[in-house]
Amino acid sequence: MAHVEKLSVEALTNMLIQGKVDVNELNLAYANQRNAFLAAIEKRPHILKNVLKANASHFIPAALKHNAEYFLYLDKEQYEDEFIQTYLNWRLTKDKAPAVNRDGTPVKKNFLVNQSYDKKMVFQYNYSTPETDELYYSDSELKIPLSIRSSFKIRMKLVKPIEFLEQIDLDVASLGENKIKSTLADMISSKYKAYLHEFIRKNNVGYYSLCVSVNEIEEGFVDRIEKDLRKYGLQVTDFVIKSLAIPKEIQNRVEDLAFQIRQQNAEAEASSHLAQIALDNYKTKLELEEKFPTANHTLTEYEKDLALKRYLVKHGRDVQEEVDRSIKVAAATEVQDTAILKEDDKLPEIEPKKNKFKSTFITLLVLCLIFDFIMFVSNGVRTGFIILSIITLVFGLIAAFNREKFKDVPVQMDDDGDDGHVGE
Repeated sequence: MAHVEKLSVEALTNMLIQGKVDVNELNLAYANQRNAFLAAIEKRPHILKNVLKANASHFIPAALKHNAEYFLYLDKEQYEDEFIQTYLNWRLTKDKAPAVNRDGTPVKKNFLVNQSYDKKMVFQYNYSTPETDELYYSDSELKIPLSIRSSFKIRMKLVKPIEFLEQIDLDVASLGENKIKSTLADMISSKYKAYLHEFIRKNNVGYYSLCVSVNEIEEGFVDRIEKDLRKYGLQVTDFVIKSLAIPKEIQNRVEDLAFQIRQQNAEAEASSHLAQIALDNYKTKLELEEKFPTANHTLTEYEKDLALKRYLVKHGRDVQEEVDRSIKVAAATEVQDTAILKEDDKLPEIEPKKNKFKSTFITLLVLCLIFDFIMFVSNGVRTGFIILSIITLVFGLIAAFNREKFKDVPVQMDDDGDDGHVGE
């Protein structure tokens, strides 16, 4: 070792290249030996293979810090997690200028590579369902086939790089972002789709309960995917479902279908309700016929309206051509039925016949009083009182003997009511 310490950097470098000095004899704590080591592997990187396993933690970090590409010249027996982390960090981030669109905005990438606070590699995969890869299932609530699109974000920390290299089974020289993405993204997206389909089928999740199941889906999928990612030396640090929804065009069709179903149910309920009202009316009328068998029982206006309403509902004649979706059909039907129940039978108001005797009597009385007033003015008070007494006596006697003729004549409708005859 003593002769190594006395050699110059250039001389020691040449001896390392020629193999006259074993690399394991160096002590990198000395500047001349460290510089000679770095100069030698720069010209002959294969020298790193001569580093013993026991000395790897002393020599290789210095070499990788000088140039991470030296990792390619190591044997697998020399691999340690620290070395792989250093290499991957260089391999996946070197010459990575941010891509931009034509308008200068940054390109949104669905696979990102970062580094955690503890110098570990972190992979982030942002997934969105392609239009041609939607998840189809039979909806348990609507009883029709539907499709789902989803998007999520998953972050994974590389905690065991050696297991990662063994599982991914790729040449370290070609181990780039695209290679890692193609391996991890395909595995994660396929597992997610399979788990989502299984979850919906087992739990009978339908259209209206899909969104409230997001948290449960997240927890279940993390438990499932962690078992697979653990083989790659990866640990899930975050998983969030950003969206889980039916495509917009499918939603429109579902809403149309749901509205039609609600409308049909409302019409059926209205028809059933009207039928029940008619049955109750029939029972009441039957009781009346049993008590009064000789009475003439005819349909009231309410019963006629009810029969007409039942006919229109049965044949769909009361449905508007242009449907307003903001109208709650069931509520509107209940309001209409309540109004029908509260409506009372009303007879048409017919003015009574004029009493000719009464009107003639009043007219003559008024004329006589006017004449008496003229006598008061022209002939004096005495003459006026005499005439007023005579008028009072005459009209009083007429009224006394004809008091029945002063009453109004009532007008009644015939029981049949079919020929429109009005009788007194």
